[in-house]
Amino acid sequence: MNFPLPADDELVPDPALEFDIDANSVRFVSKLGDLNNDGTGLERTIVEMIKSARTRIIIETPYLLLTPEFTKLLIAKAGDHIEITIYTNSRDSNNHPTGNPLYQAAAHDIARTPGITVKEWSGTETLHGKTVIVDLDQVLISSYNFNLRSAEHDSESGVYMRSKKATAATESDLQVNRFKRLAQPGLLTKCGLKFLENLLLPTKSQW
Repeated sequence: MNFPLPADDELVPDPALEFDIDANSVRFVSKLGDLNNDGTGLERTIVEMIKSARTRIIIETPYLLLTPEFTKLLIAKAGDHIEITIYTNSRDSNNHPTGNPLYQAAAHDIARTPGITVKEWSGTETLHGKTVIVDLDQVLISSYNFNLRSAEHDSESGVYMRSKKATAATESDLQVNRFKRLAQPGLLTKCGLKFLENLLLPTKSQW
């Protein structure tokens, strides 16, 4: 059976991001599917980005279930008056309904911290972008989810760029107007919060 190939404008419905960047400002990073093998330094890059933040941190992640290490790191940066915004799926847009109570619980847990704002995707389609933006000149686009699976099991990779143009172009593509502030927790989320307290055991300590 033969199927016609889609037209170019159907393959890429929205304009692709285009910007000039110095090759020395781009770095490929990865981690292997092993708790103790950070490959070419994906997690180390994320940690260094967050630690270096002077004004703001933006995280886009579809599946928010922070490790204890990332939780402590973000809370510490918020305490240093760094503005932190996390964009993630809502209960309705998440494509893993069985994990929703935990994802919602994790979002509400970190959102309790002054200086950290969590916003949910308001579209019906599932958010699947994975981006970290720091200040006005650092951006990481990768496959890394801020959850336990990416931290402990999965192989992940990404591209780190130190560029104002790349950062601005990536941020403009986030469609921040399609996110809304995290809603009040429901009963399942409250149960998830209690379960979360017992689930999140210390993992890596080198950070």
